[in-house]
Amino acid sequence: MHSIDLSDRLPTPALSSFGRCLRVAAVASAAAPVLGAFIYNTGFRVTWLVCPIRHFTGVPCPTCGMTRAFMALARGDLSAAWQHHALGGMAFLAFGVAIVHFSLELIRNRPIHTRYSKWLSRSRHQRAIVLILISYHGVRLWRWGLTGELQPAVLQSPLGQWLMG
Repeated sequence: MHSIDLSDRLPTPALSSFGRCLRVAAVASAAAPVLGAFIYNTGFRVTWLVCPIRHFTGVPCPTCGMTRAFMALARGDLSAAWQHHALGGMAFLAFGVAIVHFSLELIRNRPIHTRYSKWLSRSRHQRAIVLILISYHGVRLWRWGLTGELQPAVLQSPLGQWLMG
């Protein structure tokens, strides 16, 4: 006997209050870097907001350059965005999609099931995304090592100063 999948035909239950809170947090989390890019382009700066990994170790983190890439994208400068972080455009687009998706879920008060949300829920795809980010970061570190930029940055960092004592 064949089973019939009626999940597409059955009404989707309304979001719980916790589900609504999660979606509000998701919209805020996705909107912050996108809006921040536009605000930073006006000249506003948060002076204490620095990458803690790069500050303490001298080694750039996997997302170093993403803020500058987002700022360039907000200005429409795709070339500069690519130079700052090659994955910045994809991240900017993903944040935009997340803002729209979760906002629509909040408006409808129901979850929206899409192909991309099903694709992203698979652990092998999540691992692939992390692997791409780590591989890209490894290539960037290798290039900085070849240009001679990495060693002085590490030696001048608080960690490098402490280790060299």
